[in-house]
Amino acid sequence: MSLTVIDSKRASYAIGIIVVEVAKLAQAGATKEECLGRVNELLEDTSVFFMVDTLEYLEKNGRIGKASAVLGSLLKIKPILSLNDDGEVFPFDKVRGQKKAVARIIQEFEQRYGQDPVNVGISHAQVPDEAKEMMTKMTEKFNVKEEVITTIGPVIEPM
Repeated sequence: MSLTVIDSKRASYAIGIIVVEVAKLAQAGATKEECLGRVNELLEDTSVFFMVDTLEYLEKNGRIGKASAVLGSLLKIKPILSLNDDGEVFPFDKVRGQKKAVARIIQEFEQRYGQDPVNVGISHAQVPDEAKEMMTKMTEKFNVKEEVITTIGPVIEPM
C-alpha cells in the first residue's frame, strides 16, 4: 500500500466534502488512480467564498490599511474573499452591506454552476440564523444535492 499526500489548497467544508466523496468511492472498490482522478476533478470544481462582518481584523493583521478599514466600516463595505489556485486568500469582490454580499455570492454560484447538481457547505462563526437563511436561498435557487451548515472558530488554517 502506498500513500499519496495531496495539498487541496482549500479549507473547511471544501476539504471535507472531497474527502467524504472519495472515501465513498474507495469503499465501493475504486482504484487508487480512480480516487486520485476524482480528487483532481473535485478540486477543479470547488469554489470557496467567504465574507467577514468587520474589517477590524483585516486591518490588524495588515491585509488592509487603517484608512481603508475606517472608510470601509463607515460605508458598510463587505469584502467577499476567496481562495486562488494556490490556496491563498484574495479579494473576490466588495459590496455595501451583507444582503448585497450574499446576493453577489449567489450570483457567482449561478454563473459557475447554473442548475448542475452542487454540494453547498456554509460555515459560520456564531450566526446560525444567517447561515440557515443563506442555505434556504441556495436550496431554493440551485440543484443542491447535499447541504451542510457548520460552525467555525476564530482561525481557519488551510491544510
